[in-house]
Amino acid sequence: MQTTEIIETSVGMVRGYIDGDLKVFKGIPYAERPIGELRFKPPVPRKKWFGVFDALDYSPICVQNADYPGWTLPPTPQSEADSLTLNIWTPGTDNKKRSVMVWFHGGGMSSGSGRLPNGFKLARRGDIVVVSINYRLGALGFSEIKGIESNIGILDQIEALKWIQKNIEFFGGDPDCITIFGFSAGGWSVSILMGIPASKGLFNRVIAQSGAAHPLSFQTKNGMEISKRVLKTLKINEGDIESLRRITANELVEVHTKIANEVEWTTGPWVLVVPPYIDGSTIPEHPLGMIKKGIASDIDLMVGCTLNESIPKIKPNSEKLDMGEVKRRIVKAIKLLGHDDKKGLEMFEVYKDAGDPEAILTAFSTDLDFRISAIRLAEEQSVHTPRTYMYLFTYPLKIQGKEYGAFHGGDVGFIHGSLDNPKMGVEIDNLEEAQPLSEKMMDSWIAFAKTGNPNHEGIEEWSKYDINTRKTMFLGKDTISVDDPMKKQRIAWADIMKI
Repeated sequence: MQTTEIIETSVGMVRGYIDGDLKVFKGIPYAERPIGELRFKPPVPRKKWFGVFDALDYSPICVQNADYPGWTLPPTPQSEADSLTLNIWTPGTDNKKRSVMVWFHGGGMSSGSGRLPNGFKLARRGDIVVVSINYRLGALGFSEIKGIESNIGILDQIEALKWIQKNIEFFGGDPDCITIFGFSAGGWSVSILMGIPASKGLFNRVIAQSGAAHPLSFQTKNGMEISKRVLKTLKINEGDIESLRRITANELVEVHTKIANEVEWTTGPWVLVVPPYIDGSTIPEHPLGMIKKGIASDIDLMVGCTLNESIPKIKPNSEKLDMGEVKRRIVKAIKLLGHDDKKGLEMFEVYKDAGDPEAILTAFSTDLDFRISAIRLAEEQSVHTPRTYMYLFTYPLKIQGKEYGAFHGGDVGFIHGSLDNPKMGVEIDNLEEAQPLSEKMMDSWIAFAKTGNPNHEGIEEWSKYDINTRKTMFLGKDTISVDDPMKKQRIAWADIMKI
């Protein structure tokens, strides 16, 4: 392995390795080890180390109790102590001041890591610097317990961005041209960071993929309910933080995951349960409300989702679905959102022409979980800046030879140029057909990171989003800008999903 020159950062000397025309630095710690007294505390900036830190391999991932092939890459070492790290892919450690793209992984704030997808293809194709980060997850990152700081995982993300802004110029990047982008919980994260004061000035652009600051989420009471049940299961009194710190990280995360899953099934749609939560400090109020007020008026935004986001969680029970069962599920979901049977039946009528029972439930759930919240984010931001763009990924994908549509996460391999990587967990039926779309999408993401505009010579005109035309770029076998797609469904959510 050929190593790089030694880079002097604000916290010490770092040495990476050379991979062709890129320089790669993995596992750089951006915060102190969050163990002992620092468990459940906001991240402490990394103190300066002595000697040279060899950033030659990924660090362990944050402790988690989930198995997502292609994202966590089991069996992957986990560590509470040594996982608050970041990874950098750069074309050069010079003074070119390249645009920077910081990737936030998905996993529902309870799993995932910055290991996959990596930044090789984007960095090479765009002559940009790509960074990925780890942040604390589950009970270690998002407990809602008296005496413990809330939303620690979000504070980790902010600390990583502070490190990047302070040091990225040493790795050939421009601290004044930073785009944060992410998928699922990563998209959720970057849209939250748009709407809170603590992250102000740390980035210039946001790309939120299949995750936006959902109008119905951030419900502190649900976080408190989960945490109370965790304490009860562990036989720890509320306020006894010392005893909680003595519980192993694995046991704590395992109990938290089990209870969070139980609460999700009994409470209703996951958007009511998933963290983070409004805490009055890090997240002082709903981020979308803050965006509506103009807190992110200087931020360029690209936001979107896939056409069939909710297929994976519907497929296992598809054989049990009939129209009666679909109607029952839709009515139940709407009631859990605070409306009556009549409204639920009205929503069923809106979606009943989507196709067979599975297609109806997929369309309804996709809108509830992802598409309408993305629209709300675009609506509010477009009022403050015209540099707002929206997309819908429509390319049909296969898993193990079976076509599933454009499902949740199916676009990630396109964006990172990793369609041929079996670890991404997606089988493309026609790689030659899909590759041009991947290249178009990579170039749009790169163009947006550099200029705030996703247009380039290789794609049809991508129009800005506004509340009159609602131009949305369809990214599929054809790429075309569409006015107000699925308008009837959008309008149906007007008095249900609002801020």
